[in-house]
Amino acid sequence: PQSGPAIRDRHQVPMAELVLASLHPRWSSMPEVAVRRPVRGWIDLVLHDPVARDLVSTELESGLRRIEQLLRWSTEKAQALPSADGWRDWLDGGHEPTVSRLLVVRWTRANREATAAARRVRAKPAGR
Repeated sequence: PQSGPAIRDRHQVPMAELVLASLHPRWSSMPEVAVRRPVRGWIDLVLHDPVARDLVSTELESGLRRIEQLLRWSTEKAQALPSADGWRDWLDGGHEPTVSRLLVVRWTRANREATAAARRVRAKPAGR
């Protein structure tokens, strides 16, 4: 209680468990990582591979309502990782890790339809 954001999405925990169960043992994880600059928010799960010096900013979503907004927001939070408390632990001899993003989405008909609709919108030529 009072140690981080409340989990409002009941599907996030089983989704996170599946991601964590599939990781190679060299990966470590930090759930609910707070970022502060230039944006404030919480990254659902940060994965760290110290061998490859990689960080993966992971967002867990059970429903896709605003795909473009979700992608923009996850990008901004990933870019804010240097403001996280664990950032110094992820530096290797002063070298910054490579930061990637992972969006984990629940497999539902509604999410598949939302994704297909977003692809159709992006595929339309300008002016049509």
